[in-house]
Amino acid sequence: MKNKTVNLSIKRIKKRVVNFLKEKADREKARSVQRFFPEPISCFGVRLPEVRKFCRYLCRETGPSLSEGIIISLTEYLLAEKELESRMAGLFLLSERANELKPEVLNVFERWLSQGYLDNWALLDTFSLEIISPVLLNYPEILETIKAWTTSESIYFKRAGLVALIKQVRKNGQARLLLEIVRQAMNRPPVTEELVAKAAGWLLREIGKKAPAELERFLVKYGGSFPRVTIRYAVEKFAPEKRKYLLSITKN
Repeated sequence: MKNKTVNLSIKRIKKRVVNFLKEKADREKARSVQRFFPEPISCFGVRLPEVRKFCRYLCRETGPSLSEGIIISLTEYLLAEKELESRMAGLFLLSERANELKPEVLNVFERWLSQGYLDNWALLDTFSLEIISPVLLNYPEILETIKAWTTSESIYFKRAGLVALIKQVRKNGQARLLLEIVRQAMNRPPVTEELVAKAAGWLLREIGKKAPAELERFLVKYGGSFPRVTIRYAVEKFAPEKRKYLLSITKN
């Protein structure tokens, strides 16, 4: 009986989310979203800040009745939906409880990545920054797992691992350690795919904000083997002359 009650609760909340999105749907906005994605995207045309606001309200309303197990299952149900906003809603709901998550949840997250639940940059970045990053900051011992993701042959694992480290460098620095992780990641294919190349550049740019001299030395030594988009992202915060110099010497 308990499992049936839990399943009914999950289905009821999921229905509320989907009904909300259907009520707010805007066909014109839905068509305009496609320009932000290289792959075909199905969506309702609801602004994501509005979706997030609704999810926060829903979390406050349901309160402690949403156990960790229930909210993870609810997120998975929503990730299995077709429309982008439903899938993002699942992540927004889970992000509200991210600081309560334990390292063991990585087993679930790896299954999501393996099964393609997170298959575009918007889903991956929300997942990485708002869910994985808090778990990593609370439990530094999972760094080895995240590091392993960055050398995966899966572009989804690789992007998720690289982006998850962005808040790590913002809070803790660790430039040398993270530069070595990027080097290892870029030594293992795939690296030229947009999801991976841009994520590596984004992480390098954040490292450069903390340790510009170390990033410069790193790019001089290894940058010639990186995709150009990675270098362009990495040098964005340098002064114009320095940026021009690094773009020139890393050109292959």
